[in-house]
Amino acid sequence: MSASPINAAGVKLLLCGSGWSAKPPSGFDYDSHMVGLTFAQQEASVTLACGQTLYFNTACRYEVLPTSGLQLTYDSDPACLHRSATFTPGLTRKLPFTLESGDFAATENRLSSMFTSRWRWRVRFERHPFPEGVFFRLEIPTDFYGYLQHHPNEVPTA
Repeated sequence: MSASPINAAGVKLLLCGSGWSAKPPSGFDYDSHMVGLTFAQQEASVTLACGQTLYFNTACRYEVLPTSGLQLTYDSDPACLHRSATFTPGLTRKLPFTLESGDFAATENRLSSMFTSRWRWRVRFERHPFPEGVFFRLEIPTDFYGYLQHHPNEVPTA
């Protein structure tokens, strides 16, 4: 694995993927599968869910900082906020990160069936990208994986 400085190519890798999925520190299984970041032209979408419970989902503005950081600005109320969470619009989070290439794999248990996923890239944040006060029953992850590849022995589904 190698860390890349955040140059134009690194910014393109970060922003042009189909999304970044997190592997929670507590393990990878169906109940911890929906933690992710996606980037569109002017805004990012952040999702924090566990099993069938959506804890936090919102769009926010983003900026890639020249110092290998990502700034997320949460201007408006989230589309979904768990009843036990608190949120104040206007929060900005600056997140130092590294972008690493490699062969990242995780096996998860989906309803008693083992499934292996592989990714080409990892974004490792110094701290999680979600606003303080957002409740989640597990430790919130800081590693996100992108550019999903299918395991050679698996047939991708459409």
